[in-house]
Amino acid sequence: MFAALSKQNSGNVKNRIDEAVADNNRITDVAAAEVSLSKSPRWAQTEGTPLPLGATWIEEEQAFNFAVHAEHADGVTLLLYSANDFANPLLTFQFDFLRNKSGRIWHCRLPLIQMRGARYYGYSVSGQAVSELLRFHPEKVLLDAYAKSVFFPLEFDRNLAIAPGPNAGKALLGVLTGHDVAFDWSGDVAPRPESEAIIYELHVKGFTKNPNSGVHPSRAGTYSGLVDKIPYLKELGITVVELMPVFQRDPHEGGFRG
Repeated sequence: MFAALSKQNSGNVKNRIDEAVADNNRITDVAAAEVSLSKSPRWAQTEGTPLPLGATWIEEEQAFNFAVHAEHADGVTLLLYSANDFANPLLTFQFDFLRNKSGRIWHCRLPLIQMRGARYYGYSVSGQAVSELLRFHPEKVLLDAYAKSVFFPLEFDRNLAIAPGPNAGKALLGVLTGHDVAFDWSGDVAPRPESEAIIYELHVKGFTKNPNSGVHPSRAGTYSGLVDKIPYLKELGITVVELMPVFQRDPHEGGFRG
């Protein structure tokens, strides 16, 4: 009877060892699967995300996410340009209707290493006419409404934007920003409490364009011209300057704020 009990106990121990080994194998398989998943690219990494709109630099991925609103479009093509050729795209990316569209937004993500040193970008959009006012002209290079910076080629011609035919080389382009070395704000300290701030609101052009500003004509109406006026502003006791507006405007429009 003792021998039978010993044999039974031995069998139980063996079963528990087998179960422990099986559990360990399952844990190992799960861990391996998790490692495999972590190494696999996420959906956002391969197809981009619909938000935020515009061209957004993703530091941890060393890539740009592009997102543009084109609800009624049948096709969207991203056009990437070099620093020296604004007429012929350096690289094009055709958005896939199934993979690169979420609702009204077309999106993609491109690693910097695949962009071949591109500096500027635009879009070509195609589709069926929705109304008399809403038509598509795929031969036109379109500016991203959410571009963080706008580039004006020397041959920019705003009339070509509304005239028949292509406008390659003479269209506004978005500037790819964010991947260059950013300004280091570490150690920066406000000179005085906000409660003691004396704020001066001004327009860069309007403040320095007039000859009575004392700014040299070559810098009048520019940020460099505004820098020339810093001593004057400090003499007035100004501690904070607010620029209104800071948005890019078409220089062909002219105007006080231009």
